[in-house]
Amino acid sequence: MMLFTDIPGMKMKQYPKELSGTYQYIQKGKNQADTQIITVSEHAVEMNMPFIERLVSLNDTDVLMSHFGHFYFLNFKKDSIGNQQAWLIYPFKFDEKYLYIYPLMLDNKSSKRMLKCGIEPEKKAGFFRMDNDAFKQYCQKYLKKRHATKLKRIN
Repeated sequence: MMLFTDIPGMKMKQYPKELSGTYQYIQKGKNQADTQIITVSEHAVEMNMPFIERLVSLNDTDVLMSHFGHFYFLNFKKDSIGNQQAWLIYPFKFDEKYLYIYPLMLDNKSSKRMLKCGIEPEKKAGFFRMDNDAFKQYCQKYLKKRHATKLKRIN
């Protein structure tokens, strides 16, 4: 899990209206299928997943929505690391048919790519200084649809 010192881009007060709807993801495994449903409204996202039911409201001070370039970001405030605020960031895009959620994995490959784009690590492992331009470059260059979790709009 990668954590950042700040959120990327501009803070938004509501989810884009075009994003509103219900999305479904079916994860197929050996002899089983796991269905996840996400419902997006103007001010909240509701996730009905096995063992998890969660409402993500933009009225919650620990959750912020932001937009920068071609990406939107759902940002969760985590416990501070030292005197630095920490944010867990979920980049996503959407179109008429699908919602694409991109992983930000903490591995050697991703860390090297972050450095290559100019995103500097903090002293704590897995914690990075947010630089909007560098983060935008990273997202555009390395976050590809083939690596995203693709949820199909069902209404």
